[in-house]
Amino acid sequence: LAVPLLINLLSDSERRTRANAAGAIGNLVRNSGVLCEDLIHCQAHEKLVRVVENDSAVQPRRMALFSIGNLVVYKNAREALFSFVRPSFQAWLDRVGAQSSDAMVKTYANRVTSKLAQVPIS
Repeated sequence: LAVPLLINLLSDSERRTRANAAGAIGNLVRNSGVLCEDLIHCQAHEKLVRVVENDSAVQPRRMALFSIGNLVVYKNAREALFSFVRPSFQAWLDRVGAQSSDAMVKTYANRVTSKLAQVPIS
């Protein structure tokens, strides 16, 4: 029940609420992949990518990218992201970092890239 509500809050009119929702989604998989399948089923990975691409405020973009970094350590979430972001998740990530003037967005894009170098958790 909480997962769909958090995902809906990614579209809230308040930037702080959007940022907090993005961070909360990442916190759900920070230390365990138990909720990973639920997040994928509710398309959290897709919504987080859209926040990174389209949010007008930098804080939600930062938190969405950070949360993508938490998700990508899990095999099923990584596969879902690879399937959603075409033609290449890595190319998308590189573009996000290169096009942003925000140092934290660049840092978080690099963080995701470093997590991709690790063997995913099944």
